[in-house]
Amino acid sequence: MIRYNGRVQGSDGNAIVGATIAVSDYYNGVLVDLYQEDGVTPFANPVTTDSDGLYYFKINAGRYNFTVLKDGIEANEFDVNIMAMESIFVCAF
Repeated sequence: MIRYNGRVQGSDGNAIVGATIAVSDYYNGVLVDLYQEDGVTPFANPVTTDSDGLYYFKINAGRYNFTVLKDGIEANEFDVNIMAMESIFVCAF
């Protein structure tokens, strides 16, 4: 399992609080299982950014589609290939 850390921010660099990130299988579009720090306890999918625009989860290595949503902002989709022991991703609207 890989710990995946992300941050959602505006083009001005300010955090976007309360954005949701849905993580689905790149090939079939089905939401995947995410896990908490222990790698066993399920984590909600989609995840929600905190007051600093941050989110994290544990996930198996692979190729995923991230859909980032926030009321009043156009949805963004990203193809993400998670392979490193710890990955960091910054999404700017």
